[in-house]
Amino acid sequence: MSNPGQWNVSEKVSQCVFPRLDTDRFFEDADYNAYICRLVDKNIGGFCIFNGNPEQVEQMIHKLQARTVTPLLMSADFENGLPMRLTEGTDFPHALGMGKLSHESVFKIAQAIAKEASGLGIRWNLAPVADVNTNPDNPVINIRSLGEDAEQVAQHVKSYIEGTQVEKVLACAKHFPGHGDTGKDSHFELPTVIHKLDRLSFIEFEPFREAIKTNVASIMLGHLSVPAIDDSGIPASLSPKVVSILREDLLFRGLIVTDALDMKAITNHYSSEKAAFLALAAGCDIALMPENPESVIKFITKLAEDDVEFHEKVDIAARRIILYKRKFGLIPQYQLLEEGKNLYINHAKMALNYSYEILEKSGVNELIPIPENISFAGFAFVKNDKAFRTASRFFTMLAQATENDCDFAYINTEIGDDEIKEMQKGIKDTGIIIFALFYRGLSAEERDFEMAELNRVMDKIATGKKRIVILFGNPYIKNYLNYDLIVLAYSDSFSSLAASVVMLTGREESLKF
Repeated sequence: MSNPGQWNVSEKVSQCVFPRLDTDRFFEDADYNAYICRLVDKNIGGFCIFNGNPEQVEQMIHKLQARTVTPLLMSADFENGLPMRLTEGTDFPHALGMGKLSHESVFKIAQAIAKEASGLGIRWNLAPVADVNTNPDNPVINIRSLGEDAEQVAQHVKSYIEGTQVEKVLACAKHFPGHGDTGKDSHFELPTVIHKLDRLSFIEFEPFREAIKTNVASIMLGHLSVPAIDDSGIPASLSPKVVSILREDLLFRGLIVTDALDMKAITNHYSSEKAAFLALAAGCDIALMPENPESVIKFITKLAEDDVEFHEKVDIAARRIILYKRKFGLIPQYQLLEEGKNLYINHAKMALNYSYEILEKSGVNELIPIPENISFAGFAFVKNDKAFRTASRFFTMLAQATENDCDFAYINTEIGDDEIKEMQKGIKDTGIIIFALFYRGLSAEERDFEMAELNRVMDKIATGKKRIVILFGNPYIKNYLNYDLIVLAYSDSFSSLAASVVMLTGREESLKF
């Protein structure tokens, strides 16, 4: 492994920059492929990987690692499994569902995810989310959080980190100082956390304290304005005062990484060059996913060459990155899926059992399992292509499990009365209507409007019939809905869809706890 003491300034800066890497483009676009290879030649520290299938990812990583002297630290957001970013892998329930399980179960899930990631050469999982979801109207964290209670979240964070790092995969607690009580999504704008420091310390910091005690390898800073810590308006991810709390108050010695610098909470206010510079100047070790990384490296290199104090910060950050690459034995380990089929089969069974354990139901329990002599129809409320595909998968599985050509349709809250009347004609002989909802985070304003319209549509469609509602996501909308029976799945992962089918059809004998 290369020695940072022998690097020039540009090589040190490059080690602290982790750009986005799109697998599909790497194989389909020759110019993009050449651009990624140029970054590797500059001594880039690693990448954050998106899309593609596992075989492609393994092949890409192998090619890039073979090109460099200093091993690349490949990262990805695999909070609930590889399918969060890739086309395949075990799809575990989302974190809010995991929070209903035992600490041992969370450990096993994190370990399984780490094994699958490591098998492809991805040795840094940007998880777990350590935010305490105290705001049910949080539009971005929601089911990505392990729960609403700080102590519960802290203990699950500990288990997730231990399960990850036992496999020599770096874990990452995020998003310090806490993204759980925000009403805005930092992907689109800069949220403000209004709490005073004593409240932040008591609630928001608690899971991060536990993460540090558990020797978490890295902590991600959120794009949040936190006036109680830094009243300048600068985001926490770029704030020296926030870094100081981690280093001096909480005594964290691991890697500090920004949230993705291509998010609008940053790009609405800063150039990519300025944002990356501010992050490293604040004391962050890694500038994650800046736009125009080649320009960023050139810009920061010039500043580091002209400023001895800033150069020293870059040098310390680069050395810390190398320290953790050594500590976690960053020698690529490639295990093609063909060699690990039994591993994936076992993980799939584990995911199904845990997803079933998470399910909660309330209302008229006699409606499930669905009686064989009662026909049913299904409606999925979808707002995007991903939800459309997920809903199709769910109803296809349900039809196969019941051996019933059940009618199902995709609708939204904008459907008109004439369309509803046509639907009513098609389901006039059915006794039960199943509504599958795929909502994630909703602001208070969105929730009030959307739930009113949703109930209006459901009430008309299900007039005179029994109604089962399944929430494949946001559980906090439960109290705003009309239903006879409701099922909380906490996730729209494949395993959660399958577990819901098991519950609806009464085929629990297929499970092994």
